Amino acid sequence: MKILWIIFLFAIAGCNSTSNSVETVYDKSSVSKVAVVKKRVEPAYPLSAYRNQIYKGYVISSLTIDKNGNVKNIELVEYSKGGFAKSAKEALKQWKYTPASLNGKAVNSVLTVRLDWQVENP
Repeated sequence: MKILWIIFLFAIAGCNSTSNSVETVYDKSSVSKVAVVKKRVEPAYPLSAYRNQIYKGYVISSLTIDKNGNVKNIELVEYSKGGFAKSAKEALKQWKYTPASLNGKAVNSVLTVRLDWQVENP
């Protein structure tokens, strides 16, 4: 019984120290300057969409941008069928940003991005 209690205390102590290292992520209404794309990789048109005669699609994603301008998290909010979500994630992982700032200091931020695809003459 004593051993289990000690392990439980170490587990709680570990959880508390981990939660202190979590950094704040700001939305665009909370920063002085929003993150701006400085390197954009265009997403590929999904071959599976073209083969299935899907000639347009979209993806709306929520991105977490760290204070170094790197995309750290991509959450798919809404997307059309046809492989567009996978294509968007592959491209968005490579995007680079000038980070958001708050009072002149770079901060982590979250923003929403919409990507659209359309084949003009299928």
